Amino acid sequence: MAKKRATGAGRKPRGEFQGKSAVLTTRITPETRAALERAAAQGKNRSLSQVAEKAIDEYLRKPKHKPERGNHIRALGEAIMLVVLYIERATDQRWTDDAFTGEALRQGCNRVIAHFAPRGTPITPRLIKEAATRLAQDTARAASEKLRQLSPMPLASAKPRQAK
Repeated sequence: MAKKRATGAGRKPRGEFQGKSAVLTTRITPETRAALERAAAQGKNRSLSQVAEKAIDEYLRKPKHKPERGNHIRALGEAIMLVVLYIERATDQRWTDDAFTGEALRQGCNRVIAHFAPRGTPITPRLIKEAATRLAQDTARAASEKLRQLSPMPLASAKPRQAK
């Protein structure tokens, strides 16, 4: 008869996931396995299994489509990502490290937006007009206050010059 292990014997569970009893057997690429092992080595007290479960858990819990981000926004993000990949491949530079690549990306993004944006005469939305008016008023108030602070005599009591 095989000897039964004592209660509490064996390797103690590590990481944030406790009470794991279900088994998932899957084949993964050696690159994915190496990445999981690197991530497990970086984290304190996290096994490869814990790292894999955390990645799966985050993927499954992350909302795929946030309501405030419509399809048009996701599509633009994808298009810009493709432009970045194409330009960085062509220049062999990252856009954040190279001025030419950065400028090429700026031009590429402008072209993508110009291609898909509606044509016609732009009409400024009411909310933007109101915000611009408030900004102009706030700027004028701030400039007036600054002038008052810098003026040697108060502006209100300054006498106008008389013509000779």
